[in-house]
Amino acid sequence: LGDHKVGGEAILPGTAFLETALAVAQQWLKADSVIVSELEIQAPLDLTNGETREVMTRLSPGSNTIEILSRARLSQAGWLLHCRGKIQTGNAAYTPHAPEMPATGHVLTGPEIYGIASDTGLHYGPAFQLVRRVVLHNDTLLSVELRPSPEETAYLLDPVRVDCCGHGLFALLPQLQAKERGVTYIPVRLEETTLYRPHVAPERAVIEVVSKSERSIVTNCYIFGAKGEIVAVLRGVRGQAISTRRTSSLENVAFVE
Repeated sequence: LGDHKVGGEAILPGTAFLETALAVAQQWLKADSVIVSELEIQAPLDLTNGETREVMTRLSPGSNTIEILSRARLSQAGWLLHCRGKIQTGNAAYTPHAPEMPATGHVLTGPEIYGIASDTGLHYGPAFQLVRRVVLHNDTLLSVELRPSPEETAYLLDPVRVDCCGHGLFALLPQLQAKERGVTYIPVRLEETTLYRPHVAPERAVIEVVSKSERSIVTNCYIFGAKGEIVAVLRGVRGQAISTRRTSSLENVAFVE
């Protein structure tokens, strides 16, 4: 987790909140295919100072609303709400389809992708540098290839590898002049995530750009396993622009309006 840094701060990836929500959904709904919807990340979980934090997941059975909170371990401090969403059973019989991909496109290597990330305040260590290459096919379609891994994983949806699938979006940052503007983009909302095949390690992704502007990037992300099967689909992933010029402390980072 120390390899996942935003503006110099070690921050728990938003995909770790998603993995937690999926695990609770599976246990509560007793289903393999589950959906987490309207997941909003309201506050980051900062791990910079090496403080141990305990995390609580709270479920409201009447509405299937899920909340993830934390506080310093063994303290009497109040719980800090990090994210909130809803859970429901998915349709295991449904076969999703990704967009048709053009055969050609502009290729960026892993080092090029992480160079762009570093220029905009996202400093990843080796554990979060899994992108082998990104192909920018056109203005709305990208494909992301990760370094290989074992086909199975203890996670329902490996949060590190899913986070790295999202790194394909860094290919768009030069178009948005993110470096010149002193901003980067962090995920703040996932409209709907459907898990189709738990415990299959993500190997590649197709990213469909719904919209992009100086304020935000909205995408759909199709996650694939090593055998070409769709593992999960993340729809309506909203990355919000934040300014990293004024300070390296995430507590004072300003959202770009």
